[in-house]
Amino acid sequence: MTRSGGIQETQCLLAEKMILKSPVLAEYRTSLLEVHLDVQPGLVVEHVLKMNQMGKPSYLQPLSDEAVYSLHLLLHHEIDHDLIESA
Repeated sequence: MTRSGGIQETQCLLAEKMILKSPVLAEYRTSLLEVHLDVQPGLVVEHVLKMNQMGKPSYLQPLSDEAVYSLHLLLHHEIDHDLIESA
């Protein structure tokens, strides 16, 4: 791991946590679910927000947070790019 690797991982995880806890994301996902599943009882922003914050511990990151792993990879790419460009 490079000297900046630990900082990079922390930055990604912090951004993921902030995004997942965002009510704006929950509202967006709720509207998408309503489009694809029609209006369902209990499909409200508060429930979707709670679902966004659920996760099960796993040694494999893609299994532990499959909902945000692609976001994790994108953030890594952006941070790597910025680190390389600033070097």
